[in-house]
Amino acid sequence: MEKTMELYEGIPGSRLYLCRGGGHVHQWEQLPAYNEATLAFLREQAGT
Repeated sequence: MEKTMELYEGIPGSRLYLCRGGGHVHQWEQLPAYNEATLAFLREQAGT
């Protein structure tokens, strides 16, 4: 987690998404939560 935080803090405009209960393929295991976080980030970047 230390390296994750280092990267997150070092990339301007980045977002940290932590998936509780997710494994190595959380984008499939927790699809609704993953999609919500991804779409929110993309909308923010697009200014909508």
